[in-house]
Amino acid sequence: MDVRVRTRVALLALGLAFAATAFPAPSWAGAPDDGLRTATFFIGSVGKTGTFPGTLVCLGCDVNPGAAARAQCTREGHRHALRIEGDPQLHPLLTSNEEMLERINSAELHGKTVAVDGVYYPSTGAILVSDVRTVS
Repeated sequence: MDVRVRTRVALLALGLAFAATAFPAPSWAGAPDDGLRTATFFIGSVGKTGTFPGTLVCLGCDVNPGAAARAQCTREGHRHALRIEGDPQLHPLLTSNEEMLERINSAELHGKTVAVDGVYYPSTGAILVSDVRTVS
């Protein structure tokens, strides 16, 4: 090999060795607990379980008031969300069974102040409902 080529290869190797020590890898890269950190990220708690007080508002006739919206709610029923005082967001209410869905969207709870038990998901604003009851 030519002397100039060997010199260049040696300088390149020296530069790479310097760069590897001068710029340490991020704390998450190649760390022994790297798998644990990843698992914690993906299986960690994503929701907040609790009781959420608010008012049930219909996404049809309350959000878009008018004769057409009222007529649609009369035909198809209400689709309620939870309005929490001091929070500008309306929180969609999700359920795992048809019975709870019918209860949430019933005319008896329309516009009522309620306490919703369930899991709140901050990334979407939705609440997975386990129970709902009126409060005075």
